[in-house]
Amino acid sequence: MFSCVVAGRLPLPPPQQIDATHAVFQLESAEQINHLVVFMTGEQAFPEGYAATVHMMWPQPTGAEPKWQLLGWYAAAHLHISIQNTKPSAIFRVRDPKRDPSMGPVTATLGISVETLEQVEQEMQTLGDSKPASNSMVLAKNGPASPLNEAAQLAAPIALA
Repeated sequence: MFSCVVAGRLPLPPPQQIDATHAVFQLESAEQINHLVVFMTGEQAFPEGYAATVHMMWPQPTGAEPKWQLLGWYAAAHLHISIQNTKPSAIFRVRDPKRDPSMGPVTATLGISVETLEQVEQEMQTLGDSKPASNSMVLAKNGPASPLNEAAQLAAPIALA
């Protein structure tokens, strides 16, 4: 259902399916990544009322608990990148703000979680006005009354048609 291309590299192989609603991509040499594209492959559309959130997990220092970073934020009714069945791809600028350049090559994990639209909207609202270190997206099939649909129309993302 999803694929990923890191700028300047070949497309990644299909994601590892964790369970029915979660998949992950391993991003080798992640310290060199500035932009990536996540897209729906066209094999399958979202079922009505479902969406997906996209997350990034950077390597943590030894002993630290891994943390998923939502690659999205919702503030003042502006969702900054939205992917829907009708607009199935987006470009993201990503970086690890806490990365120590002396660490050498690292592998990051890009995760996709399929959830109901209500769950996605709640997750986006919990972010409030705090902005993560990277741009973000929500993959969604919106209805005309969905707050995600209104926000997507207001936003001006860098996206592929």
